[in-house]
Amino acid sequence: MQPVTEMRLSEWLGTVPIERGDAAATGGRQLRFRGNPRRVIVVHLAETDSPEYCIDVVARMLETDDEWMLITRYGSIADLGLMSGAEDAEALSFAADERTALATYLCRRSTDLSAVSADLYVAGRRGQALVTWDHHSADEGISVELQSVTDAGRLLVSLNEFGVELELFYSAITASDAVRGPSS
Repeated sequence: MQPVTEMRLSEWLGTVPIERGDAAATGGRQLRFRGNPRRVIVVHLAETDSPEYCIDVVARMLETDDEWMLITRYGSIADLGLMSGAEDAEALSFAADERTALATYLCRRSTDLSAVSADLYVAGRRGQALVTWDHHSADEGISVELQSVTDAGRLLVSLNEFGVELELFYSAITASDAVRGPSS
């Protein structure tokens, strides 16, 4: 786990199709894709699901990229208490060998509405995947937005083989997507 400075996060956001909304306009620092993601998989976890099951499901979601950035919508990364020396961090980066640690944190953190940890984003380093796990997720599910149809297909197979309750939504290719070329 490594802290990510505001400058490094801004540089990364300048190279990927993910943008950060204005906190005053969107109610917190919302992350979203510029345009629509190609696929959205909504994963439903029940209160009765064991922590181990939750961790296994989230670890599968995190297999779509080699590195993930944990970003808060409200409050600071330091407020999460995950590491000392993160006072100036805007995000925390987790390498591939830290997926289980990230999945464990996500499944065991406080989702109380007043907690900083209630509204989190986890963005893949390639900028092709964005997980939103916020205070609505208990009722509406965890949103996994994907630009790569291939990644979405692999994730669907993995989650389906594990018996996960989910929904799939898609966006059609637009004229501007056709000019840019398909995301594999």
